[in-house]
Amino acid sequence: MNTTQLECFLAVAEFLNFSKAAEAVRISQPAVSHQIAALEAELGVQLFVRTSRSVELTREGAQFVPSADRILQLAGAARARLHGTQDEKSLPMRIGCHNQFEMDFLPEPLRLLRAEYPLLSPEVRLLPFESLSNLLEDESIHMMLGYHSANRKKSAMPYQELARCPIVCVCGKENPLALSSYLTIDQLNGDMVACTPHKGPEAVIHAQGEVLHQRRGGQVYFTDGYEGTITLLRAGFGFSLVPDIPSARVSDLCYIPVEGMESVSFGVHYKTLRGNSHHKRFLELLRAFVQGEDMESGH
Repeated sequence: MNTTQLECFLAVAEFLNFSKAAEAVRISQPAVSHQIAALEAELGVQLFVRTSRSVELTREGAQFVPSADRILQLAGAARARLHGTQDEKSLPMRIGCHNQFEMDFLPEPLRLLRAEYPLLSPEVRLLPFESLSNLLEDESIHMMLGYHSANRKKSAMPYQELARCPIVCVCGKENPLALSSYLTIDQLNGDMVACTPHKGPEAVIHAQGEVLHQRRGGQVYFTDGYEGTITLLRAGFGFSLVPDIPSARVSDLCYIPVEGMESVSFGVHYKTLRGNSHHKRFLELLRAFVQGEDMESGH
């Protein structure tokens, strides 16, 4: 097993396309295929399912993603130490996010944290949920933003809530629903933008199912997550149901409360903060930013 094999594996896992992976690692497509085949032979498992039209990770491949990523990180850190390019006094902080919505909360807290901890060395990772959880479990990242499911099997990892978010109707200002100050489920009719099952918080998926069952008329547009949903709403494609965090609202959309909708918890999962004062301070700043509070009012 070598770093070239791991780089090729992670590139294919990211793009699920051998041609794009080859462009990313700057070698030929046949060379990428050879590296993947050699890695699979060494590990004794199939990492990808390949057809003429698609490439998908196998269960073993998905499980190997965080390990491959961590090995490459360790190799890079070792090279940096040997060449004297890494400050041993730096304060690392590796943060995982599932989407751009979560990443948008980070810049201001990180800016303020750097003023207090000049040696701060942050790294932000953007990965699908399952892979991100594996990275947290392996301690390849220190913390992970996301929604917390009360129905999910209790995890040994701590969780800190940043905000309690009601599920609301969101639509463009030209949508007839935008004229309402509040809505009932029976009033949610017309075109709807829905998140593909298993791609959003459980409470949102449940709420979508309830609305889809009762609604009358209109088309349903499915997306893979937050970015796709917001894009279609801004383009005027109906309404959707999303958890509402006022500090993260999009200015050209309307957010309307819906009677009977449950709320969801948004926060940070982590493994331990023991001895990491900059991690604890970051959570304080992040919580203040998410809740729209004054972040510079004191430590």
